[in-house]
Amino acid sequence: MKVLVLFGSISDKDIYEPLTRELQHNASDVEFEVISAHRNPDQLSQALKVKTYDIVVAGAGLAAHLPGVIASKTKRPVFGIPVAAAFGGLDAFLSILQMPFGVPVLTSRVNGTSDVVDFITHLKDKKLLKPTINFIIDDKIKDFDYVVSEKNRTCALVDELPISWQCSSTYAQGMYNISFVTEKSHIYADRPCIHVPVISGQNRSDPLFALELFKMINECGGIWVGTNNGRNAVLAIKEILG
Repeated sequence: MKVLVLFGSISDKDIYEPLTRELQHNASDVEFEVISAHRNPDQLSQALKVKTYDIVVAGAGLAAHLPGVIASKTKRPVFGIPVAAAFGGLDAFLSILQMPFGVPVLTSRVNGTSDVVDFITHLKDKKLLKPTINFIIDDKIKDFDYVVSEKNRTCALVDELPISWQCSSTYAQGMYNISFVTEKSHIYADRPCIHVPVISGQNRSDPLFALELFKMINECGGIWVGTNNGRNAVLAIKEILG
């Protein structure tokens, strides 16, 4: 598996150097380059055109646009790592996490190299996985209006794709798992799972809730997409399947 690692600044070497070592240790073919989405946009576009890769891992801090810009230019899966350059990485985290529908970026916690490496290592054995998505929805929340709404529009998208799906209250081995998260007990950080924070309209309007989400993800780890954006999790799996 060829992994292209791109970071926005040489000042992030304390993050990208151990990341590339871990990926190489797990038998990935890794190519690395420092390219800023803001300072070197043409160089970034050219790199994505000429380099061969199966997955892109991109890290940036501050206004961390690099992973999202990359995702807009490739159909390969993109993993974004927020770097704690300011505010504990809050600004970078939200910049990477909250991508619009149609431009999926699989996001880790701040400086979350191990979360990304663990997930990518699992993907090396993707031929052993069924092209089936298991949506994990806890029985306690399955009838919440905003959970039902998010489930329905997410599953409607899967129905348009050559991917089968099922819903359950637990993790399923041998499938691609997407967990709808409203609390810590719904997080499978020690397993390859994409997590979707599913929140009510009231919480979506509350900036303080973003801080609560930030703290929870930094504490628990795992791989995430943005709030109420299960469709991007599905699109990421579509890119993984090729």
